Amino acid sequence: MSAFGAALRSRFGAERVRTEAPLAALTTFKVGGPAEWLVETRSSDDIVTALALARAAGVRVTILGGGSNVLVADAGVRGLVIRPRGGDIARVDDTRVRADAAVTINGLVRWTINHAAAGLEAWAGTPGTVGGAIFGNAHFNGKLIGDLVVEARLVSAEGTVVDVPAVSMAFG
Repeated sequence: MSAFGAALRSRFGAERVRTEAPLAALTTFKVGGPAEWLVETRSSDDIVTALALARAAGVRVTILGGGSNVLVADAGVRGLVIRPRGGDIARVDDTRVRADAAVTINGLVRWTINHAAAGLEAWAGTPGTVGGAIFGNAHFNGKLIGDLVVEARLVSAEGTVVDVPAVSMAFG
């Protein structure tokens, strides 16, 4: 086992780290080869840690969210594939919530309904994750997700975390 593999397993546990992991089943098109390394993260902090481990080892990183609108080559993906799962949702104030990228849109809608935070009900039934929706500026029933975003917390490959206001994100 490589030092990188040992570091991943030490931090995340063997059950969350796989090598030569088939990716086809993780995409909506059900095609594509394996990931050299695959780790399933459960929080934003996990993602930052996985990025730091990959950077220290000089390993390329690919993020695979919900797997929609993604085609994986038959040859697979070299390096580390990070597959965020779960995540947190929290109320910021009376009119805003913060949701991790791996939270499903449906999960966010349910959370807002259960916590009396109205405004996202029209998005019920929308597939995908918060991160994917923001990345692609998802649309539903004539509305763009970018119109609802105030800011996004981003992390660079170097591990720098920054809050970026929506006006700086070039939603279009």
